[in-house]
Amino acid sequence: MGRHGWLRSPRRAKACLKRSKCPSIRWWGRRNKDCNVRGSKMTTSERQDLINQSLETGIRAAQKGDKKLARQFLLKVTEMDPSREEAWLWLSGVAETPQEALGYLQTVLALNPNNRQAQEGVRWVQQQIEQQAPTAEPSPPAPAEATPPSSNDVAYGEVAPSFILSAEQAEAIDACLERMAYESEARCIILADVNGQLVAERGQTGRMNTQVLSALAAGELAATQEMARLVGEEARFKLLLHEGQDQSVYLSDVGEQLILVIVFDTDTPIGLVRMVLKQAVEELSPIIEAANQGGGETQTQATLDSDFAQLLEDELNASLR
Repeated sequence: MGRHGWLRSPRRAKACLKRSKCPSIRWWGRRNKDCNVRGSKMTTSERQDLINQSLETGIRAAQKGDKKLARQFLLKVTEMDPSREEAWLWLSGVAETPQEALGYLQTVLALNPNNRQAQEGVRWVQQQIEQQAPTAEPSPPAPAEATPPSSNDVAYGEVAPSFILSAEQAEAIDACLERMAYESEARCIILADVNGQLVAERGQTGRMNTQVLSALAAGELAATQEMARLVGEEARFKLLLHEGQDQSVYLSDVGEQLILVIVFDTDTPIGLVRMVLKQAVEELSPIIEAANQGGGETQTQATLDSDFAQLLEDELNASLR
């Protein structure tokens, strides 16, 4: 069966995950005499084998309708290998809301813009979101009352059309990002929406694909919603830190609509970056809230239609044959 052969069966994997006497079997934790899983010092081949077995178990769980177990294994795959397209695709099929599924699909397209399943999935999910949006329209004003749009109102970056900022609000956001770049000594700062669309950027971004980085950041924050639920948190985690050898990345949720991404050198104190990030979120949140109040009602959360999950599963199964 192999070192990680127990992962092939979702039922056995689920039982092992619940076994309190064997905490290290959850993934690659410390060595335990009751486990066959080695400690954190795995070889590259062993790590890849664990990723493959985890992906297979997650897919099997999704096919059997156990979405909770499927999300747990698939999220771990994306944590170990963020470039694994199949894991993000299957996550979109077991997502709980269209918005969450859209974030996963946007991540796939950031990794591979030509992925046909993701392209079709995005179109389908967007249609579902549009159908869930309020359909009631206010009566048009009388001709004498009709006025052209104010030149002071602007659409900011790639944010959805319903997200409208005044010129003053856009300038306030620009000033906030400039101040963040100066105070945190960051290499670059990126502002994106929760769907992974780039809104604004500051700093040294010439050699960086900020569109892909925005989509990956959105996918990671979407994944934390399930992680938070597994550990008992009511909402998703607001901050994510990725520490590298030379550079690190800090992600922060802004009002559940935007994402701040800070790329900084590892010799920059993390405490300083976090303090600047917290101040920026506190400064940006009321701006976003004011823009929402002026831009109409936000779309209601909708449960992901089972037809999409079945459609995506059929497409993925066909691609695996």
